[in-house]
Amino acid sequence: MLRLSRRRLLPTLAGLIGLPRALPSSPAMAKENAFPADFVWGASTSSYQIEGAVDADGRGKSIWDIFCHTPGKVKGGDTGDVACDHYRRWPEDVEWLQRGGFSAYRFSTAWPRILPTGAGAVETRGLDFYDRLVDGLLARGVAPWLCLYHWDLPQALQAEHSQLRLGTVINVQPARPSSARDEDRRAAERFDAFWNGAVLDPLFKGAYPAAIAADFAPLVASGDLATIKQPIDFFGLNYYAPMHVAAAPQNLLGAWFGAVPAGTCFTAFGWPIDPSGLTDALHRLRDRYGNPEIYVTENGACYDDPVAPDGTVHDDDRVAYLRDHLTAARRALAEGVNLRGYFVWSLLDNFEWAEGYSRRFGIIHVDFASLKRAPKASYQWLSEFIRQQRRQ
Repeated sequence: MLRLSRRRLLPTLAGLIGLPRALPSSPAMAKENAFPADFVWGASTSSYQIEGAVDADGRGKSIWDIFCHTPGKVKGGDTGDVACDHYRRWPEDVEWLQRGGFSAYRFSTAWPRILPTGAGAVETRGLDFYDRLVDGLLARGVAPWLCLYHWDLPQALQAEHSQLRLGTVINVQPARPSSARDEDRRAAERFDAFWNGAVLDPLFKGAYPAAIAADFAPLVASGDLATIKQPIDFFGLNYYAPMHVAAAPQNLLGAWFGAVPAGTCFTAFGWPIDPSGLTDALHRLRDRYGNPEIYVTENGACYDDPVAPDGTVHDDDRVAYLRDHLTAARRALAEGVNLRGYFVWSLLDNFEWAEGYSRRFGIIHVDFASLKRAPKASYQWLSEFIRQQRRQ
């Protein structure tokens, strides 16, 4: 068992974003009804959305602490002060991962726990929490995948630990024209270049998409693109829904969100449900960016999830969402996409940013008054699906 001592945890944080200890040696073609035996099955969370305990053990203030306590910023005046109280209840949450058959857990670091003032002395009690969490995961056979604060990797970790396997995580939403009109098709191409290409092309190609290169040129200093284009060991794809785009001459981009196709179903968040968008995003990485090693690091849906009188949550819509998106992922895998793993968003109902506690994405229900956890039908379904894949 890999044990992360307090002295080693901070530099090792960068490595845990990476991969389970036993890595797939090469992408495998899927059987018709099965994922590869070494496919990584995981669940994802985010530190501020679940940890709570904002004043515990020397933790400093975060930007979200201030935002939440600013009147009118978060629905219902909710804050992340308690959230799911994962900071204290993490052993139970790790048990749910083990019971569900998950092989990996993607979580993020709350840097205010480690560097309360943003620099200077390290708060050892904050490191102790992540040390306990990592040891608890490993003891239960769950690989820890640590997501560092976006764009906030301390330089010292990169100068000292070049052997670590590091990747990046990006949300990709395919842009589709809202009609068959040429102007909407052109608008969707331009919107896609801004929304997706402006992030992906510099990373993989060292250039901005041709459609917007002139717009970005005044902002690019000498050497910027060479700095941005860095090799990554893997790519994390977050996917929830596609975009439907229409021409909007009055808009700065000449494009904006348009009508969705008739008959489209939506999540409780109002996001369109379209599993083919996941396949399209995976094909894009295969065809335009060299087919990197890919993990779906977030995929899930928000529903209202009423609790039945017997305490169960029959979230059949979420079950259907997961089933259809896993089918789309499996199709892409069979078509040569270098897909190595899938992480559901999210393990727990949590603090959903400006929406407070009004939105639920978890496969485990959290009663935010008592903080009691209860597995939903989607947890049971996904757990059985994972077990079936391992029996293939």
